[in-house]
Amino acid sequence: MSKELIIEKILADAEIKAAEIVQGAQKNAGCIIADVTSETQESSAKAIADAEALAPEQMRRKLSVAELEAKKILLKAKQEVLEKVFESAQDDIRALPKEKYLAFIKDMLTANAEDGDIVIISEIDKALITKAFVAEVAQAMGIKLQLSNECGTFKGGIILSSRCCNKNMTLELELATLREEKEAKIARMIFEEK
Repeated sequence: MSKELIIEKILADAEIKAAEIVQGAQKNAGCIIADVTSETQESSAKAIADAEALAPEQMRRKLSVAELEAKKILLKAKQEVLEKVFESAQDDIRALPKEKYLAFIKDMLTANAEDGDIVIISEIDKALITKAFVAEVAQAMGIKLQLSNECGTFKGGIILSSRCCNKNMTLELELATLREEKEAKIARMIFEEK
């Protein structure tokens, strides 16, 4: 055989071999593509099923969070209303006519004062609660009381000072105590669901 025939034979065999390799690769690629497509479809179906299964749970969680947030907002609003109710009560006491406010102070003194107590009043009450008023209450009780020359920084009410202790009956403390005792009842009255 001549050199050229050998080269032609090698090239022909190479072409046949290349065609077989390409055909095998195409067949292999087709199988791989089919497998990947099948896996992708299965994965997509699983992901969709998982997402559909999670959607109600996620919605339930979001709804729970929203309900909790709504309850927090409602509670805060109720607390603000109660705060305003007690502030309003303090303002209402301060706005009482002179005679009624003095009767309120007299009741405090009558119920709590002891012989020798010093009565401390607020700066605001200086014009209302006088030495004569305190002396009159003391005389009616048959005890000695003294009006302090110094005033407190509270908004109303009194402080009774004695050698052993002080009795704080300021409006702030009295209303705070009342609030602790009655807040739940007042809240039920105000926010009673119908």
